[in-house]
Formats: sequence, C-alpha cells, structure tokens
Amino acid sequence: MRTANPALNEKTFETFGFDAVTAERSDVMTLKGTATKTMMLLVLLVGAAGWSWTTLKGAGGFQAVLPYAIGGLVVSLAVGIAMFFRPQWAPVLAPVYAVGEGAVIGIISAGFVSRHPGIVFQAS
Repeated sequence: MRTANPALNEKTFETFGFDAVTAERSDVMTLKGTATKTMMLLVLLVGAAGWSWTTLKGAGGFQAVLPYAIGGLVVSLAVGIAMFFRPQWAPVLAPVYAVGEGAVIGIISAGFVSRHPGIVFQAS
C-alpha cells in the first residue's frame, strides 16, 4: 500500500509484525483464543478461591486468615508488576496471578464468613 504519509510507510508496519505487501500478521489475536484464555484463567481463579475458602472457613476470624491474605496479595502484586514490565512473561505468569488473586478472594471471604455466617452468599 503506497501512501505519501511518512507515518504510514512500510518501516512503520514492520515494528508491529505486519507485512505491508501481503497484509498479513503472524501473531493475530482471535476471539476464540481470547475467550479460551479468559475461561481458563477464570477456572483457575474460581478453583483457587473455592479451595482457600473451604480450607480456611472455620479458621476463627480475620486475625487467623490475615497472614494468608497478605501473602497472597504480595505474590499477586509482584507477579502483576513483573507482567507490566515484561509482557512476554504473561503467558507463564497469568495463571500464577489468577491463582493468587483467587486465593486472596477465598481468604477474604473465609474471614467474613467466620465473623458473619452466610454473608458471602447474601452478597452474591
């Protein structure tokens, strides 16, 4: 595609992995791939939340589950920062982040259930 605009020359499209001659990309994101990865991460998140909630449900309040919650938040924050600065690590670190955040959700829910029985189900 020929254009007089210097911002749209062939060299510009090479940086995005786009071949200006054939108009094809090798790393195209598809709707099916996005939906599949989203569902996989959601399953990991819900599984980790369910496991941590059932494990710590009768732990005895927020004081008992606070160290677990802080640990999960620190791990999730570290992984999130690593993915921000190194996006190429995201395929490996995204499942770790989903499990960490799911565990934190389950831990916080367990703390609320131990103090106020039934409140988690009422909130949803």
